[in-house]
Amino acid sequence: MIIKEYNNIRKGCLNCYFNRSYKSKISYKDKNLNLCVAFNNNANINHEKFDSNFYLYNINSTIFKLVKYIHIFKKKYKNDIDLNNKTNDKYKIEQIFMCYISIYKNIKRNLFLKLTLEIFKVPCLNKKITDDKEFYEELLNEVIKCRKAKDLEKSIFYEYIIKILSLFLMNFNFFNENFQRIFFIETIKIIKNEENINSFLRNFTYFLSCISFYNRILKKELYGNKPVLLNISSNSQIFLNQIKKNTIMDSLPLILDIFDKIQNYNYFNEIDICNIFDFLNEFKKTHKIKTLIYKNIQKYFTSSSQIKNLCFFLYLISNCNNTDHQNIYTYIYNIIFLKRKELTDVKNINLFLLSIIKYKNEKSVLEKNKKKRNNLIKRRNLNKINNINKKFELCLKLKYRFIKKRKMINEKIMYFFIKNHFIYLIRKKKINTKYMKTFHQYFLFYHIKKNFTRKKSYISPINIIKNYR
Repeated sequence: MIIKEYNNIRKGCLNCYFNRSYKSKISYKDKNLNLCVAFNNNANINHEKFDSNFYLYNINSTIFKLVKYIHIFKKKYKNDIDLNNKTNDKYKIEQIFMCYISIYKNIKRNLFLKLTLEIFKVPCLNKKITDDKEFYEELLNEVIKCRKAKDLEKSIFYEYIIKILSLFLMNFNFFNENFQRIFFIETIKIIKNEENINSFLRNFTYFLSCISFYNRILKKELYGNKPVLLNISSNSQIFLNQIKKNTIMDSLPLILDIFDKIQNYNYFNEIDICNIFDFLNEFKKTHKIKTLIYKNIQKYFTSSSQIKNLCFFLYLISNCNNTDHQNIYTYIYNIIFLKRKELTDVKNINLFLLSIIKYKNEKSVLEKNKKKRNNLIKRRNLNKINNINKKFELCLKLKYRFIKKRKMINEKIMYFFIKNHFIYLIRKKKINTKYMKTFHQYFLFYHIKKNFTRKKSYISPINIIKNYR
């Protein structure tokens, strides 16, 4: 729809040419026509020609006037996107929009990026663009193409593309369309491939904070508001939210690669550090950049630091899990204590109190875990000792069993030897038959029992055999 309107507008734009002169004046029927200024009462938005002559047209003046009206409407309608009851303003918004789509491809790329950013900052204009998916996608592609523009400095391109993307992330409906997700990933890849990231580091760390903000809202949608009865619309929304989540997770390795490039940068400010730590904490990621910042913490945070940044950073590091973190926590806490008179804002006070509670809870949890570990180590040692004792006892039992078995074998051998020899002597009649009773008494089962007590007159067969040998 917008493309068709744009083609119609271009018919009128063909009658205009660019001129750097700001003092050119054209008259028509004794009336001054200032076509250098958009929204002039004497000329319409299409810049149509009124006769066969060409009119002088200064596009920079149009951009200036366009930005001026954008700022007016941005202040007037901060969050309002519905202008149905405001006919005059609705017409002017339409003028701004039509003027923008008639010039956005014909202006310098730095002005295009700046103008596009300002357009997206106005909710009603933002809605007009996002409602037309085809034009919206074309516009995002045009923004990406700006990196190949020869007359555009890299730092300006990165500054504005990051600002535009950060602005998109403040709206939860971003990522609803596939081309939006592609634009997000492509932008991060472009930043990753840039060597001199330090020139636009401030904008990049702000971009990280916007990702963290978007992810917090997304978590509430995914896990905080689970519907009791699922229907088709809720299922599709859950599926869409999961796609958004996957898109953000796909970007994390790229962002961590960017951290590898900026980790040795020694000129972070307080806000940069807070944004980096907030991002890593939000996604529960670890990176060497945290350790490097910890080493120079006294350089980044001093008594002259802003109280809001100190409170926020204290909250971010309140999850102390080792001694170094606790020392840094103590250092930041002492600075806040020295500047306690500046703790007047409610948000800062809440952050400060939350960090103290969180730190104490974390410390108590660490102490409990330490006790548990110590008890576990003691139990393990006791179990080891018990196992060793059990093994030793088992060895002793095995030894006794072995000895007992050997003894039984020897007794068995002795038993059969005595028996055979005793029978042999009886057969040869070398021994009296009266000893047969002795033999049977000796070799009966109950004679072998330990609790059996023999009579005093008992004569062992062994002695008898010895005497007859």
